[in-house]
Amino acid sequence: MKSHSAWIPFLLVTILVTAFSLGCSDLLDSFQDDEAEAPDAPSNLTINPMSDALVVSWWDNSSTEDGFGIEIQIDNGSWALLDQVGRDNTDYWYYDPEVGVNYGFRVYAFLDDMESAYSNTAYYSLDADAPQNLQVVNNGTDWVELSWDDPSDNEDGYELEISEDGGNNWSLIAELDLDETSYTVGELVGGITYMFRIKAIYGSMDSAYSNSVEFTFGIDAPTNLMVESHGENWVTLSWDDPASYNTGFEIDRSVDEGSTWTELETVDGNTTTWTDYDVTPGVNYIYRVVTLTETGQSEPSSTVELTTSLYAPTDLYLELVDNNGFPNVNVTWQDNSSAEHGYTVERRIEGNSWEVVRTSGADVTSFVDESPYVDMNNYYRVCATTDIATSDYTDEAFIYISAPAFNVIASTSFEDMAVGYVPVTQGGISWNVIDRSAEDVGMFVADDPVYEGSRSAQLVDNSTTDYANVFMDNIDNLTGHIRVEMMMYCTASDKVANIFFQDTDGTSFILTGIWNYGTLEYRDENGWIQTSYTYPLETWFELAFEFDLDTDEWSMFADGDTVVADLPFLNPDNGYFDGTMFKVIAAYSMAEPIYIDEVKVGTVQ
Repeated sequence: MKSHSAWIPFLLVTILVTAFSLGCSDLLDSFQDDEAEAPDAPSNLTINPMSDALVVSWWDNSSTEDGFGIEIQIDNGSWALLDQVGRDNTDYWYYDPEVGVNYGFRVYAFLDDMESAYSNTAYYSLDADAPQNLQVVNNGTDWVELSWDDPSDNEDGYELEISEDGGNNWSLIAELDLDETSYTVGELVGGITYMFRIKAIYGSMDSAYSNSVEFTFGIDAPTNLMVESHGENWVTLSWDDPASYNTGFEIDRSVDEGSTWTELETVDGNTTTWTDYDVTPGVNYIYRVVTLTETGQSEPSSTVELTTSLYAPTDLYLELVDNNGFPNVNVTWQDNSSAEHGYTVERRIEGNSWEVVRTSGADVTSFVDESPYVDMNNYYRVCATTDIATSDYTDEAFIYISAPAFNVIASTSFEDMAVGYVPVTQGGISWNVIDRSAEDVGMFVADDPVYEGSRSAQLVDNSTTDYANVFMDNIDNLTGHIRVEMMMYCTASDKVANIFFQDTDGTSFILTGIWNYGTLEYRDENGWIQTSYTYPLETWFELAFEFDLDTDEWSMFADGDTVVADLPFLNPDNGYFDGTMFKVIAAYSMAEPIYIDEVKVGTVQ
């Protein structure tokens, strides 16, 4: 085994070699340090602004630098090291500079612990450029589109403001992103002058405001006003809402062609229909609508006008009914109106004009015509009426009325009487003639002309001072519907002969029928009324009278045609005839006689 002392010489040698080696290295480094130089300073320092940074650039004048140090000065304050970059770099990006801050930059090169001199110093301050040329480029009923010019590349965004009081007070209405150059403002109200302005935002700094621009919305009137629907006493209007800013609508109406207007109703801004229930048929109504807002109202809309009509009756129906043997017509219809004051029933016969036969009150739906024309068609129509309006008529309806049966209870033909004076009774009729035969006044029988027999009665008056009276007597207690027929023959048209019907003893006139100078006439309480019937000369024609003793009305017929109908008695009596019924007066020097024949009295069934 070796002793430890054998290692000692080896260890000493090793220590000496290591120490020498280290000493030589330090000595070499000392020699190298004494020979190194600081790098050359950079030059031509410039600052270029970008959208979100300042780019600091320089020339690299050294080939031995380890890198570069960038220093910054803010608003002429102290310089501070901002950052260091490696060798051969020639720019530096300084991000998010603030608008309005004065930035200074300088750069030096460094090698180990050696630094070059500073480059030149460069300064830059970001201006807060304001947007320009703000203007309204488009608009609608409640919106405007604004545009502006963007003069800067480094703004953070925009703030758009609005004023409704001429610029005294402003409100922020939109915060916009950078580089936007247009914006649409909505929900604006007509009648207000709006002002707008905009500014750019640069970090914590704002630009000046742009120019201001103003815009005034007119208050748009409702459009497309129309009558949506209507009835006889109501009208529903509709219109288009012109904008969302309205608070309501005013409905006006005129009844004098627009000379004056009455406000009917104010409705809310969401309403575009309204019904006028206060409408009178026959009145011409003009309507208009006005838009209401918080600041005022629009001009009126265009107008619409309408005249409502009464609903016409329908379903006209005619029914023949018996009235004590005489035909009546029951006229019924459907009442479709709620505004009528009444109904008018009209009647006509073929070839004639319409005549009113009945006017009734409201809600009436039937009428009984007690005196239709017989042996012909009777046409009817009905309309609703007010004081100022008439509805359309119903469709026409017609019904044929046959003549009622004539039950003769007394008659005289005169054919068996001798020529001369005739105070006789025949066929139940007693002729009572005032005896004035010496004057050729009164009633005689003659054989020329005659009507279907050998004799006819001749009425003549050659007196110049008095009347010739002929009475038909002994027709007692007749009731109901009475008819008197006779055949007449007239030889002249320039004389007068009267036929009277009267009650007991001639004391109470019931009716007067007359022919006078060629036309048939009748008498009422006001005097003589001329009819349109011209009787023929020198030929026989039938003259007939009917009396309704239940209604106290009478009618006169000639050759089957109605001359007058349903006239009231002059003096209504006790509901029946008695005593003297028929009286013929030949008067006014009638040298040219009138003839009668086939006198019949009876009831109509």
